[in-house]
Amino acid sequence: MTVQFSSDDDLARQTRRLLESLKTDADRRGWTFHAPPPKAAIPDFAEDYEPDALIITPDGGVMIAITTRSSLARNTRLAEIAQRVSEQPGWSFRIFYANTSDPPEPSAPPSTVEEIASGITEVRALDETGHERAALLLGWATLEAIARLVMDRHGMGPARPLSPIQAVQVLVQEGYLDDEDARRLRSLARVRNEIVHGGLGTAISRRDVTGLIEDLEAMAGALRQAA
Repeated sequence: MTVQFSSDDDLARQTRRLLESLKTDADRRGWTFHAPPPKAAIPDFAEDYEPDALIITPDGGVMIAITTRSSLARNTRLAEIAQRVSEQPGWSFRIFYANTSDPPEPSAPPSTVEEIASGITEVRALDETGHERAALLLGWATLEAIARLVMDRHGMGPARPLSPIQAVQVLVQEGYLDDEDARRLRSLARVRNEIVHGGLGTAISRRDVTGLIEDLEAMAGALRQAA
């Protein structure tokens, strides 16, 4: 098991809340949720690994580990397990963090495909009128909206707020971005972060903004086809 409870009641309570939230989301979709999962429900490819929770879907399932950020830094095995699970058709591996702080306020529901399309139109209009910085920031907001909708569709738990790098990672894992596009967007994320944190003089390439718009349009098209 990934989680080891001690006398820390706050950690145990936070973990229970997280599991309850995941179960509610799975029940809403008509999926089977186990926490902890019985050995008979754990697929053979997990070998001796016992996840903290397991979601069974019509196409496969989601193996879930719950940990703290400090514990994750010491747990090198999770990367190996995540790789093994990702190689199985229909299966994914998700890590959720429990901590002793109060749980965050529930985030807004994920955007619709129509709202994402409207966002892309606004990004393009800003770019075409010479507002590259505004276009870049709204473009990243739209990219996160796409990632959160992908999370919702693929049963990856409540569609929580994501950092730019997390959003890119979700889209790579679920096949909406290839590795080359992901590398370019991770580099562009640094430019986005500089602007957000006061770098008003940060130079922006028009080509970078155009590339971001093209990525958004391609992913939005994939979302429409998958709907």
